[in-house]
Amino acid sequence: EDACQILEIPASRKYAGNLETLARMIREHCSNPRLQLIRFFQRVLFCWVTGNGDMHLKNWSLIENGPLIELAPAYDLLSTRLLLDDDEDSALALDERKSGFDRKLLVDYFGREVCGINDRMIGKTLHSLISIDWYLTLLGSKLEVETAQAYHRIIEERLVRLELK
Repeated sequence: EDACQILEIPASRKYAGNLETLARMIREHCSNPRLQLIRFFQRVLFCWVTGNGDMHLKNWSLIENGPLIELAPAYDLLSTRLLLDDDEDSALALDERKSGFDRKLLVDYFGREVCGINDRMIGKTLHSLISIDWYLTLLGSKLEVETAQAYHRIIEERLVRLELK
């Protein structure tokens, strides 16, 4: 079920939620919430770094995996920033805002406070973002060179905002 269904929010209000509520939903409904909150944190950071500003409540789901209830595999992953001229960093609010995301908000507040993730796991997550050769990956995709370069600029700007570059 997606977050709108679980939280009993009409699909027409899929942009009205916030990431804190999703973290609470994961804590309350998942069989292994600590692991699922780490996955949630990793996915939020990946979406933000890649310019995916459309991860609304219908794009976050929980799934039964045998006896477990877990965060569903990611879907609808695209760079809306590449396609749209939108000032918002996120479809869902974090600390009551949808733009101006930075390391303090994403790592200190969201990662540590909201998701309760320890420094070692946060470090591993951040390292995974900088260990990717984004430029070669994008140039090796089916994107046109100019589009790949524009996408790379988005990622580089986000890595700078995370103080990873």
